[in-house]
Amino acid sequence: DQARRIAARLDKPSPEVLIEHHGVRLDPKRWARFWSAFVHVIRNAIDHGIEPGEERAAHGKPERGTIRLETVVGAEGFVVSVEDDGRGVDWEKIAERAEKRDLPRASQADLERALFADGVSTAAQLTDISGRGVGLGAVMSAVTELGGSVSVESEPGRGTTFRLVFPLDSRAPDLFRRLRDAA
Repeated sequence: DQARRIAARLDKPSPEVLIEHHGVRLDPKRWARFWSAFVHVIRNAIDHGIEPGEERAAHGKPERGTIRLETVVGAEGFVVSVEDDGRGVDWEKIAERAEKRDLPRASQADLERALFADGVSTAAQLTDISGRGVGLGAVMSAVTELGGSVSVESEPGRGTTFRLVFPLDSRAPDLFRRLRDAA
C-alpha cells in the first residue's frame, strides 16, 4: 500500500508489488522501530529507483515497475529483502555527496556505507517524500540495534536489492529458534 501511495504522489504508475513472506511472523513490539524505518527502503525504491512510465518504456521496460519484498528464515538468519527493477543506485552521485560530507568513497564498500549516512541523498530537490538524507540512516540504525547487517546490490538500468540480515539469535533467541525449527 505504501509503495502504491508514494507512486501516486509522484505521478508514477502504480508498481506491481510482490510479497513472499514464507509464513514469517515477528513480535510487533520488538520489531516496531525496524518496520517504521523500513518504509524508507520502499520510498527509495519508488522515488529513486522506479523510473516514470515513459522513461521505463524508452528503456524497453514495462510501464509499471516491480517491487519484490521477501522475508525468509534460513541458515544465514532472518532475511528481509527488497528488490526493484528500476534504474539502480547512482554511485557517482553517492560519491559526490560523500565527498561533500567528507566521507570515505574510495571503494564500493565506502559508497555503500555513505548511502546509509545521515545527510546523503541523491535527490535533486527536497520534497515531502525524499531529499533529506535521513531515511536510510534510520534503517541502518534500526537494523544495527537488532544485531543485523545491510547489503546493497545494484546494477545500472536493472534495479537494486537491499538485503537486511539478522542473526537467528538476534535480540529474540526464542522467536528465532521457533522460526528456525519451523523452517
